[in-house]
Amino acid sequence: MKNIILRPILPALTLVIVNITLLNMSYSSSALADAPIVTDATKSLHSHSQALTLEAALERTLKHNPALSRFKFRNQYLQAQKTQGQLRPALALDIALENVAGTQQYQGFDSAELTMALSSVIERGGQRRARGALSDTYLSQSQLHQQLKSLDVLANVTRLYIDTLAAQERVALAKRSLLFAQKNDATVRQRVDAGAAPSADASRAKSSALQAQLTVQAERQHLNTLKMALAAQWGSYKPDFNKLTGSLYQQPSAQAFEALFEHVKKSPNVQIYTAQARVNSAQLRLAEAESATNIGWSVGVKQWQDASSHNSQALTASVSLPLFSAKRNKASIAMIKANQAQDTVLQEQALLNFYNQLYRAYNSRQQALLTLKTLRDHIIPLLKQARQQTQQAYQKGRYSYLEYISSNTELIAAERAQIDSAAAALKYNTQIEQLTGQLQP
Repeated sequence: MKNIILRPILPALTLVIVNITLLNMSYSSSALADAPIVTDATKSLHSHSQALTLEAALERTLKHNPALSRFKFRNQYLQAQKTQGQLRPALALDIALENVAGTQQYQGFDSAELTMALSSVIERGGQRRARGALSDTYLSQSQLHQQLKSLDVLANVTRLYIDTLAAQERVALAKRSLLFAQKNDATVRQRVDAGAAPSADASRAKSSALQAQLTVQAERQHLNTLKMALAAQWGSYKPDFNKLTGSLYQQPSAQAFEALFEHVKKSPNVQIYTAQARVNSAQLRLAEAESATNIGWSVGVKQWQDASSHNSQALTASVSLPLFSAKRNKASIAMIKANQAQDTVLQEQALLNFYNQLYRAYNSRQQALLTLKTLRDHIIPLLKQARQQTQQAYQKGRYSYLEYISSNTELIAAERAQIDSAAAALKYNTQIEQLTGQLQP
């Protein structure tokens, strides 16, 4: 992807998963609760797993997504329709046999009359040219619909990618929480065995460790579900990747709101209304051309037998002119003009709607970024410090178990909120680029 919404997770930026950066941390007793669980099986998985980038996910989707495949056949249909519309009026061979198998002098074929003629229509008013122009507008409109559908599909894949990346972070967070709970369980048992804490604290600590294990399992299951949903976007029943690359926390910079709205005006979201206006104009030109009177003609040869049984031949020619064709076409022209006026109003309404959508997405992204920065730079460091201080105080008997465990609960909640706010900011950015038409492979 050259200009993709989730720029921080492109391989060109050579980013890695956030929890991988924690694998080589040097653990002390105070920092042990903040580190992920690392086992031989985990190391083996990370060394042999296949990583998926956002760029690869989008490329696969563009190639294999069923919703995009149908446009190829739609365009083939419209191209064939254009070829059909460019044909000249067909020639017809008219054969007429008269005065056959009658009575008296018309018995048998003695008085037969045979007429053979070629007939066709002369189109006036540039109808064939108008049909070609209308077909061209249909093709252009179909291509814009394809671009819009591609934007929708790519945006959906990007959001799924962000959700899956966030799920990876939640798994890592759940592992850190489990490690803290296991460490806490051992610490509390030591205090209970030493008679420095009531036995109820040991039961609570064991329960917290079991609940942390359930959380890890639930987060892993949610991650696997999202992986399946992501793989389904390119028609796969089973993901062939084990992890995603990228970072939630390196956010792309956004343009000013006014500049973004100028992009919206030029995006396929608005161009589709312009394309419909061109279709209406082409339909109007065709309807006006069809108001011109077409001339039907016929030229042929007539052969008959006269009373002396001599064969006689003569040329025949005829011309037909439909009456009141212009008057009969006024209703069609009036309907097309009404559609033109209606589509103008719809375009104005759509532009206002896109403005409101962009405004909400822009401001929601700004709020998510503010939340992310506050959590990362202020709240989480303070809560980590508070947990460490509470842990030391609990080991010295100055704080109760509830005060000790609540400090970790607050920290885990803040770290989860940090993941949620980072994912939200990226998804709002996805919506912005979808509206501006800047999401492209």
